[in-house]
Amino acid sequence: MDPASVVGLTASIIQLIETTAKVIGYVNNVKDAPAERAQFARHASSLLALLTDLRYRVEEAGPASDSWFVALRGLGAEGGPLDQLHDQMERLATRLEPSTGRFKKMGKALIWALDKKDIDETLAQIERVKTLIMLALQNDQFKLALAIRQDLVDVKEDLRGAINEATAERQDGEFQNIVAWLSSLDFATKQVDFLNRLQPGTGDWLLSDPRFQHWQDGEERTLWCPGLPGAGKTTLASMVIEWLRSQHQGTGAAVIYLYCSYKEEGVQTPREMIGSLLKQVVQHKAALPDGLRHLYDKHARGKTPPKLDELARLLVQEVASLPFVFVVIDALDECPERGNTRDTLLTEIQKLPQNARILITSRYSPQIDERFDSVPHIDIRATDDDVKRYIEVRIEKESSLAKHVRSDPTLMEEIIKTVAKCSQGMFLLAQLHMDSLAKKLNRRQVRTALGSLPKELDGIYDQAMQRIHDQDEHQVVLAHRVLCWISYTLRPLTIAELRHALAVEPSDDDLDEDGLYETKDIVSVCAGLVTIDEESDQIRLVHYTTQSYFKRIGSARFPEAPSTIAKTCLTYLAFGPFAERYCSSHQEITNRLGKYPFLRYAASHWGDHVRDEVDLDVRKLALDYLGNNISILSANQAIDQTMSSSGWYYDSGGSVGNFTRLHAVASFGLVGLALDLLADDINVNARADWGTTPLHLAAEAGHTEMVRLLLQAKANVAPGGVGGTTPLHLATERGHESVVKVLIDAGADPNDRRGMGGKSPLHLAAENGHIDVMRVLLAEGADFNQKDTRTPLNRAAKEGHEAIVLLLLDNGADISATEEDDKTALHQAAEAGHVKLVKLLIERGIDVLAKDKFGQTALHHAAGRGQAEIVQILLESDADVLAEDQRGKTAIDEVAGCGHESVLKMLLEHIGRGDETGRWLATARLTRAVDQAEEEEVGCTRERKRAAALARQQG
Repeated sequence: MDPASVVGLTASIIQLIETTAKVIGYVNNVKDAPAERAQFARHASSLLALLTDLRYRVEEAGPASDSWFVALRGLGAEGGPLDQLHDQMERLATRLEPSTGRFKKMGKALIWALDKKDIDETLAQIERVKTLIMLALQNDQFKLALAIRQDLVDVKEDLRGAINEATAERQDGEFQNIVAWLSSLDFATKQVDFLNRLQPGTGDWLLSDPRFQHWQDGEERTLWCPGLPGAGKTTLASMVIEWLRSQHQGTGAAVIYLYCSYKEEGVQTPREMIGSLLKQVVQHKAALPDGLRHLYDKHARGKTPPKLDELARLLVQEVASLPFVFVVIDALDECPERGNTRDTLLTEIQKLPQNARILITSRYSPQIDERFDSVPHIDIRATDDDVKRYIEVRIEKESSLAKHVRSDPTLMEEIIKTVAKCSQGMFLLAQLHMDSLAKKLNRRQVRTALGSLPKELDGIYDQAMQRIHDQDEHQVVLAHRVLCWISYTLRPLTIAELRHALAVEPSDDDLDEDGLYETKDIVSVCAGLVTIDEESDQIRLVHYTTQSYFKRIGSARFPEAPSTIAKTCLTYLAFGPFAERYCSSHQEITNRLGKYPFLRYAASHWGDHVRDEVDLDVRKLALDYLGNNISILSANQAIDQTMSSSGWYYDSGGSVGNFTRLHAVASFGLVGLALDLLADDINVNARADWGTTPLHLAAEAGHTEMVRLLLQAKANVAPGGVGGTTPLHLATERGHESVVKVLIDAGADPNDRRGMGGKSPLHLAAENGHIDVMRVLLAEGADFNQKDTRTPLNRAAKEGHEAIVLLLLDNGADISATEEDDKTALHQAAEAGHVKLVKLLIERGIDVLAKDKFGQTALHHAAGRGQAEIVQILLESDADVLAEDQRGKTAIDEVAGCGHESVLKMLLEHIGRGDETGRWLATARLTRAVDQAEEEEVGCTRERKRAAALARQQG
């Protein structure tokens, strides 16, 4: 901890010591006070002694105590426990001070009684602070951090309790609905799961590393933490998240995070992950931003999902509104490269304002290594102390090992020494070794196993598979089935889903509950290779390296797995209850999914498992399922229920009945099955919900061969869906270049503006960053100056797609083109914080002084958003600081309301280099703007005060 921080903490302690001593003196002078006086005096006196000990402990501590100081920072932070107690003590001192004259008029005992509520609150706070100080004196850093956080959470909860209950309930309902709409991902449950497994003291070495502390203090924007597979990166990420929360509670800072997972790549799209980060920021602020309300309303109050660019833009704005934000991304290597998912995510993260501090964990990977080569990094490892601590706890928890160690204490040291040595800095190896040892029935077996522990993962996985094969026949079969399902499904299954899947037998017409396996048996037969996340109730392999192992051996060990899963999905979907009737209400669908939990997965993914199957039995089951339209509609309801919580109503006369079997196979790209259906003279242009045809679904999903087949079968190439949206619009928006080519070759119009609010395909490609699609459209004669409310250039500039802006300019797009509110591409890029793009546009000659419909220049927009780097670029390009908009406001007015301090300094320094009259006018304007902001109570209080100080300094 830096010397200034030590001095600040010491000052806070001394201040509280003095105030507490003053209050004790007043209390002791109260004559004839009730018995509570003695109780208060005792508690306050014991606090005084602890505070004195803490003061000298802080003053005497040396550099080796840095991590202890970091934990203490939350104790003495503004708004922290010491600050809160000092405020309460000051209020009591004011009321009890004899000079007020109250004692003479009312009597000291009466004053004590009138202030009893304050006394009780202060006593409670004294006890909390005493507990925190004792943890500090015991040097228990992690417990101290968590306790500080909980203390602040408790205070906030007490404050919330004062809100009117009826209003709170109404607002909470709206708040929850809008927040849930942002993203379906819930990383909070994962955080709880990972944190529950954390052993006290684990990772202390990371918190005390100077590189971590520099990053936490804002000296570095990005910290990369790579490590070997199984080194404990996720465990340490969860610890860091909780640590940051505890340290910065009450400061206004937010801690937001992502846990990437190889098993959820279909769900963890860039849109969902950016939406999750935005959701966490909104939950942290506990208030809905106006921009989010507007976006929700724009999407028919959540009927359609938000777009990535909309979410990313809001995230930038909301992060900028906070003092600072910590962003933790775990297991970046498990975020797929396919489809540019990883690059898109990182691009959006890097657009965050400078107050965002980003920590990323990943395994070593050439692609990731190259990307973060220039940023500070800390290699993640399981230290010997961390591994030994874990082994000791496991021995205590495993009854058989605990028994062996009690009867032979020397065995304890043998286990710790051998397992730690063989783990080679990987928690995963230690865990799997301990799983193996826990199964041994006597000390000889334990010692024999210790003598042959594998030192690499494949060896230990081979050993686990051998333990599985050593079980009886029924257990071996069950273990193989469980491992097949967990390894080959496209997302993690809940334990309820897996139990149902395992219970299905060929030709079943309904679920036979007698076939359900117990959860404990499902886990125990797998020899430690699977685990259940308690909070999410998902069952998974213990590590992504386990998944890699089964991918390598799967075709040999489980050759039947793909067809088994496909058959199970189709058998489940054809169950009698689903084939006889579909649901007529939202509640009925919910009840059905509760009774049949595997229905959601089977409906969403049966086609994915069928697509590459050549098994004739699978083909027959698929055609049988597709032969019953009610079964198809039941499955479609389950998918819709997964995607929406709007409570849609279904009846036999509704559009749900128009979702045909061809729609179903088109959405999955099942060309072989589509050929069979088309041979039956099925309607290739049938319309389902929102006017959707099979071609819409195939184009949106990027199934090129299916698109070709449907067009050959005389499908309408440009059917207008909801709002006139065509298959070309959908393929363009999703970036499916080959589908776009096929549709245009078949006659689709690249300038079609019927759908998506008047946007052409070129608009969609520009705003979504699909440059390859852009090239196809431009080659086919798409109009690059066409407007909906904006030109494609303006849309690309708003989203920061530099390569697309270059492509459009090189093809002759008008750089000065304005949109509906007269903003140019420079306005859009400056407001959104796209530094490189601002430089590019200025180099290409765009007018820096151009004003929008409201008379604002790009400098107004950049300054108001706190975009310091862009403001500097604009000033160097002769932007006018004193240019007024239609309200008579300048860039100084824009920035003063929220007090972006760095931008204010920049503007003032720029003006300071001008003439004296200009300096006087600017200073007067700044002072006026700050005064107005304070009167209107807008912006952030601390920042306004700094702005006011700057103004007075200039004056």
